[in-house]
Amino acid sequence: MSYPNPSNGLGGRGGFGFDGGLRGRGGPALDGGFRGRGIAGMGARSRLPGNDGGFRGRGRGGLYGGFRGRGGGGPGLLRGMAITGKEDERQLEVESARYQSTNHRELMSKDIEVTTNQMRIDLSNAFYYAYDTAFSYAEIQVGFQLEAQEYAFKRIFKGAGVEDRLKDVVLTGTNAFSPFPLAKELLNVPFIYSFMDKEDNKHVKREMKITILGGRRVKVTLPELRAELNCIISQAVSLVYPTREVLRYTDSSTAKEHSSGVVTRDGVKVKVMQVKLEDGPVDVIQLDFSYGVSSALSLMDTMAEMGPNANNICGTRVVTSHAGAKDLMMVVTSTTELKASDKVGLPKDPELTFVDYFKSRYNVDLKPDGPIVKCKDPRRSTRSLPFPAEVLRSLELTPAQFNSLSDICSIYPDERRTKVLASYNRIRNSEAVTAFLDQYGIKLMGDTLLTVTGRVLPVPKIYVPNGNGFTWLDPLNPKYTRQAGFMEGVATVSHAQSRATYKVDHFLMDNFFKGTRIVEFLKKYHVAIPDPELTDFRNEHGNDKTVCMVKLENTNEDVYNRFKANFALRKTVSQMIVKEPIKVIPQMIAQQVAAKIGQMNWVVDPTEIAPKTVGSKPLVIIGLHVSLAMETVGKGRTTVKTRNLLVTCVAFLVEGKRWQPYCNHRRVQGNIVQTDEENKQVSTGTRVTPSEVANEQFDAFLREIVTVFDLKNKKEGTTLLYRTCPGEGEVVVAKGLAPMIKAALPTWEYAVLSAQVHTGTRLLWKFSASPKFVNAPRGFASPMGIDAVYNDSVHTFILSGSFCELGNSANTCYVVLHHTAKVDKAELEKFTYALCFLYPNKADALPLPLPMKCASEYAKKFLSFQHLTELPPEMRRSMHYL
Repeated sequence: MSYPNPSNGLGGRGGFGFDGGLRGRGGPALDGGFRGRGIAGMGARSRLPGNDGGFRGRGRGGLYGGFRGRGGGGPGLLRGMAITGKEDERQLEVESARYQSTNHRELMSKDIEVTTNQMRIDLSNAFYYAYDTAFSYAEIQVGFQLEAQEYAFKRIFKGAGVEDRLKDVVLTGTNAFSPFPLAKELLNVPFIYSFMDKEDNKHVKREMKITILGGRRVKVTLPELRAELNCIISQAVSLVYPTREVLRYTDSSTAKEHSSGVVTRDGVKVKVMQVKLEDGPVDVIQLDFSYGVSSALSLMDTMAEMGPNANNICGTRVVTSHAGAKDLMMVVTSTTELKASDKVGLPKDPELTFVDYFKSRYNVDLKPDGPIVKCKDPRRSTRSLPFPAEVLRSLELTPAQFNSLSDICSIYPDERRTKVLASYNRIRNSEAVTAFLDQYGIKLMGDTLLTVTGRVLPVPKIYVPNGNGFTWLDPLNPKYTRQAGFMEGVATVSHAQSRATYKVDHFLMDNFFKGTRIVEFLKKYHVAIPDPELTDFRNEHGNDKTVCMVKLENTNEDVYNRFKANFALRKTVSQMIVKEPIKVIPQMIAQQVAAKIGQMNWVVDPTEIAPKTVGSKPLVIIGLHVSLAMETVGKGRTTVKTRNLLVTCVAFLVEGKRWQPYCNHRRVQGNIVQTDEENKQVSTGTRVTPSEVANEQFDAFLREIVTVFDLKNKKEGTTLLYRTCPGEGEVVVAKGLAPMIKAALPTWEYAVLSAQVHTGTRLLWKFSASPKFVNAPRGFASPMGIDAVYNDSVHTFILSGSFCELGNSANTCYVVLHHTAKVDKAELEKFTYALCFLYPNKADALPLPLPMKCASEYAKKFLSFQHLTELPPEMRRSMHYL
């Protein structure tokens, strides 16, 4: 037995796994390399439950949602209202918001220049030799392809006497990129790869032929070869940041422990692309700095705390802490009876113990009685290896640890700029990186951050129902530029003339709320809900036409999900609350209940914002989102993983200031992977992609929307579809949604927008005499700095949708895939920005427009509810997901 050498693993060889490309071309089990679905991954995960009580939150959901933190939100009610230790930076963002409010007209009247995290890269001489790999074993797993390919290339290079040059070749599993041609006599020659397989509970030796097919010299051009080029770049980056965490590369030698029990590691996300600037198309390298995080507590201590339940540690994602820059990300597959004082089992030294091995190899002193667990790299098919639990750290954080990340990991714009430049120069000045890239004709240029220009879009008028029409307010009012947004302006809301879309006959309330002011505000706002009936929810979960309000004792995820699922199964809209309903919380809960039953507390008027696109005709706005989850069921040492996809669709029929919601979801089961005690995997069923599922299910959703809103009798109108996409590949596939709208509503105007939320592009700005960079202005939109992979689309723009008092401002890239003649592109940008102001849990702009935010929140809450294949019809006219 031998421990894996991290340098021989994926550490950079699979590329970033962009959705853009070359689907199906290798990559590990987590879809790295060319395939790159970007599921789950090896980043830190929290055990936070879904959100009902959080009025802002991080945009993640969770009972921790809170009032503070513009844009990306903050850790909510469980913590304070500011980031400790960064008050100056936060205050500068506050001053920026005030400046924008005071000088909004001036900002709208001129071009605004912002700084990006992109730098020029010289690809004029870039090339590579491309080689394909053929396998004779039809059932080979993706991760196994990489190992088999590595075996073949080692044989080739060893036979040629140039084994030391293998490090310069990029392997993806089915493809290889080399800076030099391979000898012709070594190509098209099958290599025999032997391995043990399992059949009918017996071990069987199998042989597989691996053939490296004749290569070709390729001149690198963008955007056509962006996926291949990023595989090469990522391997170069891994020479400095060796540990791969899905799309991020980290350096464990930079690990820092914090008082909250979290360890951070410096990390970077790097990609090369072509973008459009004022002087035309430019090849750039984009680098974003972020932290990898894990628990500071060793897995040994965690198991000690778990006591007799220590076996439940199986499935936990961990990172080693003993190998410095060569630490590994793994998954615990099983516990053992072994201790650190037991023998490792190395054939060359059978008497060597774990204590001796880790002392001699890593100078780590292990506790002799420490437990040994088995772990494996989930992206590879190699068998599990024993590791001392003492050298492992969990990547799964407790709620308290997760809640501390906004303090620890928030990076304000000026600091981010410094860290981006420092990381880039660390890579650029590395002799190893320079030597590696020189072979491919790639040259990293100076560290000048490129700038893009754009404009600030107008802020919409917000209309609040007053019982006799609407009162309008201006979000630019200086008193609305702080954390509470325009909440004060909504305090006068009255739904006396508003109709609920979810009819409520019964309002069941936990006895806890009897003395609170929630009912008082429900009556004050004229929410269409009857007087409450005090109820014991241990025995009662309501029925249709019912709203249930429950006080939870704590933030236990299982309890929350059980209540939420039981309510939904009984067609009941529910409101969960954890914190004490004090201060402004009762009125916000009352407003949230109103929105849940279809009485929106504030709206915008699309006929004012987009008169050419909408006019006086009805408007249907649709948000479409796909979430992915792996459900794991363990039976002894055997696990069964089911890949589930949840498609959520949220729609609004808008006629002037009258907004009516509708929603539904469908659950689609993908392939099932069964793994035995020796990590032999058998996959059954079809491996469907989010894009395929979204396109398949949207047609049925659209038919529902047409029927519910009686659109067949509305001969003219406009439909806007927003499809959330994590990567470039899904953006392109979303083009298939446009014909469905045309077929369902042939006389309507329409536009299909695909929105990529996580582009990695950062926009930094200096306002007036500001000494430091701050986040880009709210409403800043620009067609520049966007990946040229979207050049074939009708229109693209990047939008900064909100203020952000944190350091993690999000900029969403919108790709207009198709639009009919009367849909105005400029109006589309303005209306998309206006939709950012409408999410009912926050009286302010959020990074995402209403339909996207609603669809994603819906998915977060219902992804784990396996028995709810679709939403009961009685609940579909509600906004139950708030």
